[in-house]
Amino acid sequence: MHPLSFGLNLPAVPASVSVVRHLFGGVKGIWPVSDAQLHDIQIAVSEACTNVIKHAYDRTAPGMLEVHGILDRDEIVVHVRDNGPGMRPSSAPGLGVGLALIAALTLRMEVGRVANGAHQVSMVFAAGGVES
Repeated sequence: MHPLSFGLNLPAVPASVSVVRHLFGGVKGIWPVSDAQLHDIQIAVSEACTNVIKHAYDRTAPGMLEVHGILDRDEIVVHVRDNGPGMRPSSAPGLGVGLALIAALTLRMEVGRVANGAHQVSMVFAAGGVES
């Protein structure tokens, strides 16, 4: 694994969102991000994780939530994955603005399946802009 990267596997339960937010709070001294950039990353990643918790698995048998982050030159790339069966039309109520919010906070966002069949939200953020 790249030295400026990490991977985390957690149960897809609400408490895991806080763990992920705290993890990203800790990259401030390692990755070149401003407070504003870090805040945007935390919000977008939290939304993606919340979508996994709400939509990916049967509520009686939560699966796993995977989060991978890497600093790649001048970009921060974050992948949030699950191995659930996919979103069902009425799987959970909500406002339906999570993906739109993620798209607004990122340089690029992609939603799809990866080679092993997992669902993945990939988010790309600009690195740099460190405040003095």
